[in-house]
Amino acid sequence: MDVDAIVAGLAERDRWKARLAALERDLRTLKGRRARLEGQLSRLLRELRRLETISGEVLTARGMPGGGGTGSHEGTSTFRPIR
Repeated sequence: MDVDAIVAGLAERDRWKARLAALERDLRTLKGRRARLEGQLSRLLRELRRLETISGEVLTARGMPGGGGTGSHEGTSTFRPIR
């Protein structure tokens, strides 16, 4: 075998090793980002379920508005504007 062919083969191997190392770094970065996003999604889903429960409790406590009747629940709000 020719020495130049051996050196070229070693250089090609080193280039592929560098490419593989770069891809592995990118993969680790993407896995970390995915894990963070999955955590955020999980927290958002928990918050949405909590808000759904709270809204259901509020509607149950106040009663559902009547069928077409206007003003049936006026004056029950505790909202006071700040001036």
